[in-house]
Amino acid sequence: MYGPRLAGIGVYLLHGQFLSLSRTAQALRDLFGAPVAAGTVAC
Repeated sequence: MYGPRLAGIGVYLLHGQFLSLSRTAQALRDLFGAPVAAGTVAC
């Protein structure tokens, strides 16, 4: 489970900026240094 900050930015990137699941996961990995899979973003 990830914190609210990472989750909030993930929602913003996915739905607000219309990034794909894989690009959102990559952006979160780059921003937070956390191993985020595309499947995690989809949930």
